[in-house]
Amino acid sequence: MCSVYGLRSLLVWAALLASVAGAQQFSFGVESAVEPPTAAADTILLAAPAATTTWSAASDKAWLHVETASGIGSGTIKFSVAANPETQVRSGAITVGGQSFPVVQAGAQYVAARPLTTLVSSGLVETSPYGVAVDPAGDVYLSDPGDRTIKKWISTTGALTTLVGSGLGTPTGIAANARGDVAFSDWDAGAIKWRSAATGEVTTLLDGIFPTDVAFDTVGNVLFADLRNDNELFTINPSTREVGIVFAGTSWTHGVAVNACGDVYVAGQNGNNWGVITWAPGAVEVTPIVHGDNVYGVGVDGAGNVHFTQASRWGGKYMSAVGKWIAATGETEWLAPEWGSWWGTVGMAVDRQGNVYIGDGAAKRLQAIPNSWVDPTAQFIGAAAGSETLPPVLPATTNLAGGFAPSSDQPWLTIKSVAGGVVRYAFTSNTTGADRTAHLTVLGQQIAVTQSAGLVTLGARATVVGPEAATGTVLVAAAAPTTPWTATAGATWLHPASAGGTGDALFTYSCDANLAAAPRTGGIVIGGTVFTIMQAGAGYEVVEQYFPLVTDGLGSPKGVAVDADGNVVLADYQNGQLKKWWARTGGVSTLVASGLNGPDGVAFDSEGNVLIADSRNNAIMRWRAADGLLETVVGSGLARPDGVAVARNGDVLIADSEHNAIKRWSAADGQVSAVVETVLDTPGGVAVDLLGNVSFADRFHYRTKRWSAADGIVRDLWEHDTHGVAADGLGNVLIATGSEIARWSAATGDTSVLASVGAGAPFYVASDDVGNVYFSASMAQTLYELPHAYVDTTPRLASSGQWAESFAPVLALAPNLTGGFVPTSDQPWLLIDKVEGGRITYHTKYNRSGSPRSGHITVLGKQIPITQHSTDTWTYAAFQQWNFAPAECADPTISGPAADPSGRGVSNLLAYGLGLDPWSPDTGGLPRAMVVDGVYDWRQAEDGTYQPVELNGVLQLTFRKASSAVDLDYIVEASSDLVHWEPTPILADETVLDSMHYEETYQDLSSAGAARRFMRVRVTKR
Repeated sequence: MCSVYGLRSLLVWAALLASVAGAQQFSFGVESAVEPPTAAADTILLAAPAATTTWSAASDKAWLHVETASGIGSGTIKFSVAANPETQVRSGAITVGGQSFPVVQAGAQYVAARPLTTLVSSGLVETSPYGVAVDPAGDVYLSDPGDRTIKKWISTTGALTTLVGSGLGTPTGIAANARGDVAFSDWDAGAIKWRSAATGEVTTLLDGIFPTDVAFDTVGNVLFADLRNDNELFTINPSTREVGIVFAGTSWTHGVAVNACGDVYVAGQNGNNWGVITWAPGAVEVTPIVHGDNVYGVGVDGAGNVHFTQASRWGGKYMSAVGKWIAATGETEWLAPEWGSWWGTVGMAVDRQGNVYIGDGAAKRLQAIPNSWVDPTAQFIGAAAGSETLPPVLPATTNLAGGFAPSSDQPWLTIKSVAGGVVRYAFTSNTTGADRTAHLTVLGQQIAVTQSAGLVTLGARATVVGPEAATGTVLVAAAAPTTPWTATAGATWLHPASAGGTGDALFTYSCDANLAAAPRTGGIVIGGTVFTIMQAGAGYEVVEQYFPLVTDGLGSPKGVAVDADGNVVLADYQNGQLKKWWARTGGVSTLVASGLNGPDGVAFDSEGNVLIADSRNNAIMRWRAADGLLETVVGSGLARPDGVAVARNGDVLIADSEHNAIKRWSAADGQVSAVVETVLDTPGGVAVDLLGNVSFADRFHYRTKRWSAADGIVRDLWEHDTHGVAADGLGNVLIATGSEIARWSAATGDTSVLASVGAGAPFYVASDDVGNVYFSASMAQTLYELPHAYVDTTPRLASSGQWAESFAPVLALAPNLTGGFVPTSDQPWLLIDKVEGGRITYHTKYNRSGSPRSGHITVLGKQIPITQHSTDTWTYAAFQQWNFAPAECADPTISGPAADPSGRGVSNLLAYGLGLDPWSPDTGGLPRAMVVDGVYDWRQAEDGTYQPVELNGVLQLTFRKASSAVDLDYIVEASSDLVHWEPTPILADETVLDSMHYEETYQDLSSAGAARRFMRVRVTKR
């Protein structure tokens, strides 16, 4: 690329090149699309196997609309999304020719993150960088004519390296392919050159020309512009050096780019003409893309949007700008309207995801504009040290390394890790006595993180309880043994057992029974931190069914542990491996494939590392999250260690099975000491809670025991066969018995069975932050989850028609209805359409059986009855029951036939008869009248025969009828004076709209030629 030749009126046009045949399936310009939370339009670039290949496109979500439903050959598919009113990210897909194209839409609170980010600010010389290219891995290549080099910016590290450091004249245009091979133009040498990624060797592909920019086409040829040959556009095959002409006739050609379909985009001057250039030489059709002077660089993303750099007059001064021509709308958006100096903007590139990379020659820097979405919602954390994650950055492939790396403005808040768009941050304990706030900056968006005062840390921030009156607990860890704290209820149905305390405590409260149908939420402020209680409504039932997460590839699985994101690690005992189940995908990966011998208990530490009781090696091992390596923590002095747990201070608790002891490895000095050495018999699982209390299985004494951190005394919790244990933040202890999963309640001291597994042999158990229980079943070779949730099992009523409804029946801190938890129907007429964010949308098929029918939607093992009326049984009374609450049904001013709750002038009876929502103010669906011509009627002629007579000016009335409203009569009448009405109109047409409605059209033949005429339809109840 070159800006020093006085280019004036520069244009951008597109050249359509023939798609290359031979591929066996469709391909997309980009792997997926990420859409804003607002309603928006977008495009998909589709490359077809052949120009004659036909295809159709369809969406799987109601909010995702395909505008281009079919086509032939390669092309652009237009689609749009409706606004997303929810905070959750939602996903859909467009299926094209049997292939799925994922579409993700950001939640309502997400904002565009497009900061102008400096990637390279040193190591470049005057007038550099000039040409810019980006490969599929996100690495950026630069032509640096100032020191006559080709350089590469590595996306994962942010390092700038030199690929070609000598032997060049003035490198200008540059392109890179997926292998890392680089093609570039050398202006002084008059050549197109090539650097092989495999060998590093630089060769000349073609010389004797005046080349400007270069690009790769869809088959790997190098596309280039030659100013010496009338600015013609050529291709050269890097292997055979064969040259082909693409286009001729421009007076100046500057930037070139090629999209996934082979369309070529050229920044250049061609008088006042804009052209779409075909593969045939000289065949030009004029089609403008972008108008404007001094357009230099050009690039195209995977959706077909064209990005360009332009120098012009902005705000009274000469500046450079970065623009984007949107393929879906044809509009231009300015990404950086006042960016660099007049002659600074030359090179630019854009990757498939729409991230833009631009060279500022005057400032000698490389900058980027990411195309991402960030949730800036403020974060609130407790006083204790720990780590949390931000909502994911979209798309998940967003580069958050190097110049894009997140940052913090306070030393107590640090970035811990970044993976797959998820930022994990860490924080120290807050001992200041007051709340403190810091900020994380992610792609230019500042996110406030407020840490509560360091008075107390709660074992849990929230819990879900049943509708019955009950007593609950939560662990309270104070900043010091003498720290006082208070407790205040924020709801009348919540009752703290005490007004506060001093130091660590098990805090107890009670709640009243919830007699209402709807759930309710309240809170208790404990030491300045809110503990939230969500209570189920009267019709809710606790989930008792457990669900398999992993069923294949396990050999006698044992220890399980859960991280803050809900991912589960498990010890694959017989295979000698450590595996991880990923909550987001449901997939399983192997963290440790070798080096273990009989891994037993496992536990996470605060850094995400995994501690492993390597029983047959008599050692405690640690898998390091940072590098995936395995290291020894305790290598001697143990005999068949079984359980392992990590305390808040980093100490590791160990069940030293054959030494019949519970031991502690100190994180401070690495020494091992005994915690419990009283008479034990083969202790198994071990767990430690927020307060340091250690629970463990005294296996062959058939007891679950707990060592108290407060007084050092060991007490029995439950006399029963016990193997694995886990401690939750509420003070409860979960117990795996070998046939059951049980829970010892800190509030009552009683133990209850949560799940009976039988011969599956559940030996190990764990719990996450929201109360879900995970356990391994060694004999069943399976990892299970028991969700902590309540389901509203209140029976639901459906009309006889194709009725659709959306409802959210699950009460949980983090409801999951995906994967193996997807709701099901037991009837073919009861269809589940979608499940998003805990909300279920279903519809029923038309019931013409003459009697009601019943089905069930099963959610987390709980059946929700659905009763559908038949056409013979759907009455106004049923209409009332469906649309009005019980109290409203008893009030005729709201639900009576003459009432009008919507205020639109339509009574409930009319709404019932016309199939309308009585509460909606929408006037759609009301009868409509019109005058039509060409209506034929049979009239008697003078000879006594009947002949067709054409009538004009006939009044016609069309109205919708509810198919199920069988207790109504519809009377259509006509009048000339609005006083005398006669049932003379005839039925002219009847159309079925859907399974719930049909439409009738009546015509008043007497109105032909009449001065005035009126029609009406009366709806009466039998």
